[in-house]
Amino acid sequence: MKDNVKFFGPKADLDALRVALTTSGFQEVEDVFIKASQDIIPASIAFVMGTGFGMCIKQFLKDRGKRIVTRETHGDRIEINGDFSVDEIERLLKIPYAFDIENDNQTPSQKANMPSNSQQQLTIFISHSAKDEKLATALIALLRSALNIPAEEIRCTSVNGYRLPIGADTEERLRQEVHDAKAFIGLITASSMASAYVMFELGARWGANLHLAPLLGAGASSELLRGPLSSLNALHCEEPAQLHQLISDLANHLTLTNATKPAVYQNLIDDLVAVSKSLGKVNDASGKMETLSTKATVAEKVLAPSDLTCEEMEVIKLFTHEHIRSLSIERIVDHIKIHPIKMERTMRRLIDCGLVTQVVRMGMPFSYRLTAQGQDFLVTNELLPS
Repeated sequence: MKDNVKFFGPKADLDALRVALTTSGFQEVEDVFIKASQDIIPASIAFVMGTGFGMCIKQFLKDRGKRIVTRETHGDRIEINGDFSVDEIERLLKIPYAFDIENDNQTPSQKANMPSNSQQQLTIFISHSAKDEKLATALIALLRSALNIPAEEIRCTSVNGYRLPIGADTEERLRQEVHDAKAFIGLITASSMASAYVMFELGARWGANLHLAPLLGAGASSELLRGPLSSLNALHCEEPAQLHQLISDLANHLTLTNATKPAVYQNLIDDLVAVSKSLGKVNDASGKMETLSTKATVAEKVLAPSDLTCEEMEVIKLFTHEHIRSLSIERIVDHIKIHPIKMERTMRRLIDCGLVTQVVRMGMPFSYRLTAQGQDFLVTNELLPS
């Protein structure tokens, strides 16, 4: 990162930016040319850059609805607005240019992480597993018909028409939308409770003390809601009366006055109930088969290191470090540098093998701990440090 960056713009914007940067501990650089004439109102400010500079700039741009653009005309014009990620802002600020502060609505900006409408317009976020796409699709059809909500105000990442924009920073965008959505529906199924992304989303929403509506589906019961989520009242996709309540509760929470009459969307409630029951039967049958298969496999032989993949062995070996009793997903990803989706599959496999179990604590992100069989695996295969 270069030593300093210079900003030009209206005095009110410069004053606001100066306050934001100085209160965050960044050092302002004196402009000797401006200082030579005390009667001239400064048209620019310059600050020494450092750790956290990008976050401060991002917050300033978002709060004031501004963007900064390169002042020089050499090469392509670079525009930065509050929708950019912190890393992206800091990377672009490294270029040896000064920046003009402008209103963000003066000309169309290249917004890789945002749709054309403002993010604040997101009305409903549906947290779900990609395996529950059919269930989520039926739920969206009901919500749109019953509440008269436009497609662009609903986020459901596995359903066409409701996915993230192309080129969006997935983790950054989801983090923002999970927090900013006016209403949040957690589609609770066996698949979603095994999804790392769903657990992150539910935990973040619960931790922010924002609206969170657990909706059981695909044969799931309230027993799947563990830890802090267990205290929340959940409704079920397979109960028509409860789906009517869901629509009524959402309309009240969103203060909607143009909701549709129940008779108009009754057929969509029936469709959602049918889809949920159908998936529940499939999950129940496959779950029994998988349980029998897993028990048979475990009974047939004692696991050896050669039975595990490289990623699975790396995770197991993390537990051999002194004082480590449990591991969070973040810590596993940080140590092994594995993609969250691949990590999710890896942990699921270790759980199926009986080596690891998932731990949920009130107010804390879920983590993983070795089972008794996992401890035996380390001892038997002499994987513990001497």
